[in-house]
Amino acid sequence: MTAYDDATIIAYLDGDLDETDCAEFERALETDAALPARVEAFAESGALLRAALAPATHGPMPALPAPDFAVSAAPTRPAWIPRAIAAAFAFVCLGSVFGYLVGQRVADRDDARVASRLEADSRIREATFQRAMEAEVSGTPVRWRNPDSGAEGLVKPVRTFRNKNDQFCRQYDRSESTGDRGETVSGIACRDDQGQWRVRAVYYAQ
Repeated sequence: MTAYDDATIIAYLDGDLDETDCAEFERALETDAALPARVEAFAESGALLRAALAPATHGPMPALPAPDFAVSAAPTRPAWIPRAIAAAFAFVCLGSVFGYLVGQRVADRDDARVASRLEADSRIREATFQRAMEAEVSGTPVRWRNPDSGAEGLVKPVRTFRNKNDQFCRQYDRSESTGDRGETVSGIACRDDQGQWRVRAVYYAQ
């Protein structure tokens, strides 16, 4: 399977690759069974397109015939018109491929941006939770907000107790909203031997 995309093949045919990339591409032509066929297909499409455009852009203006009102045979279609249609179709198909690739790249970039914001939300949320559970007095809400994503929330310790393993545990209320979506939960977290508060139970308020 060739590793070269359509843009690189077109650049090779147009002579736009530098000397190093051109040499690597030509070595790939000898080892990649699929690559020569792709190059040939693009070369043929380019030739058809140039043949179709040449008469219109560089040909001489034909002399206009004298008016003739007699009944005559239907005019014949110039031989280059079918080639022009084929070339135009190939050009449209090529444009569609490039459009898809550009659209896919934009979508991937947007997905990466969303993932980065969600990761930042998670870091801020967890840091606020640890701080509230470790240091805040019961009944004191601690708020957080990520200005990049618009997400915000709060953590409020409710009461403190020791479990059967003699660990400090705290009941808490927790809420979060992003845009028009919101969620409120309550739970219990206990402090482990490393000083981290671990959630032991979560339940939704009725």
